[in-house]
Amino acid sequence: MSTAPADLSPRTPWSAALLAVLVLGILLATCGVPGRGDDPPRRTADPARVAEPALTELLGLRSRALGGDDREAWLATVGEDAAYRERQGWTFDNLVQLPRAVARYELVEGSARTEGDEVVADVRRVLQVAGWDAVPVTTVAAYHFRLTTAADGTTAYRVVADDESAAPWDLAPVRIVVGEGALLVTDAADARADALADDVDRAIHDVAAEVPLPWSGRAMVYALSATDVLRAVEGLPVEDPEQLDGVAFTVTAGADDRTVAAVRVVLHPRLLATGAGSPSRARLLRHELTHVALGDRDDRVPTWLSEGVAELVSVRGMPMGERAISRAAIDAAEAGVAALPGDGDFGGARSGASYGLAWWACEHVVRTWGDARLWSLLATYAAAPEDDRDAVLRRVLGIDGAELAAAAGGRIRTVFG
Repeated sequence: MSTAPADLSPRTPWSAALLAVLVLGILLATCGVPGRGDDPPRRTADPARVAEPALTELLGLRSRALGGDDREAWLATVGEDAAYRERQGWTFDNLVQLPRAVARYELVEGSARTEGDEVVADVRRVLQVAGWDAVPVTTVAAYHFRLTTAADGTTAYRVVADDESAAPWDLAPVRIVVGEGALLVTDAADARADALADDVDRAIHDVAAEVPLPWSGRAMVYALSATDVLRAVEGLPVEDPEQLDGVAFTVTAGADDRTVAAVRVVLHPRLLATGAGSPSRARLLRHELTHVALGDRDDRVPTWLSEGVAELVSVRGMPMGERAISRAAIDAAEAGVAALPGDGDFGGARSGASYGLAWWACEHVVRTWGDARLWSLLATYAAAPEDDRDAVLRRVLGIDGAELAAAAGGRIRTVFG
């Protein structure tokens, strides 16, 4: 902004010059000049943002303590509340039982905020179970931090609360049993864990002998006395988890990264009470572990095929007299089957019949064309999940869904009728 005429010179009358000086003074007083006493007030720094470097350092200490199995250093990052310190103690004890390829805590930048005398921030836990997770798994939880003063007068932030709940090791003391291919997570004092881990190892061996697909031959299985973890699994096929003996579920790399890190299994507590080596428990384990072996293919094929394959593998090696099927499946077969079960038919009232029909649809494929044709069908669906389902059946088997359903019903009537 020009504050004096550009052509001001000694020839300018003194009154004009004086007027220009007065105008300049008014403008400077109005606009303000940096460095003068009339500067606008500076904003006070956000205390939560100021704290972020200290919180990052604290989380680094926790990461190093976990990586070094240093319980004392871990608890040194925790506040003085006795109940929370106890919880943090068993959380550490749980985590160090896991074979860890990656284990670290990171502050979500810009997430810190003040709540009373605490700073709350979002924290990423990046954890990869070595040998069981294909990639690290990132979960985010809210952590509460409080500035504390030590006896020597120094101040530092400590963790005083968190809402970690992504896995069973966040919820209660656990025991982790590592077998040949099984990693079993059970209650800390459960004496049945070793026998169950042996059963899981045998089931993995059985499934590996039947499923001609590349997979790790390893599975993480949650087998706890409470149903909290089972209830927390997203996308259960039924509303009431009490109807499930077990379920396989996919664990992704993170909320924004759908890379499959692992397929894990949760068992209902009643499976713990079932005798070690019992045929029913072995069958259930083989079924769920077949889903683990299928991996992400499981989500790219019709549900009747993934569940049918799992049922087929689960009964391999069992005497025919022990291969139980639901009464609902027999009744449906006797009434006549016009179509294969839909994806939504594996929960609720139709689930019993649907599992039986899916199993015997796969049995019909194997008994008519051999095992290789069944795996070819699964591979074709998995490679092109958007293709018309009947078109895939006709291309691989030469029949459509209605014909396959009718054949499955006929075999059920012959074997179980």
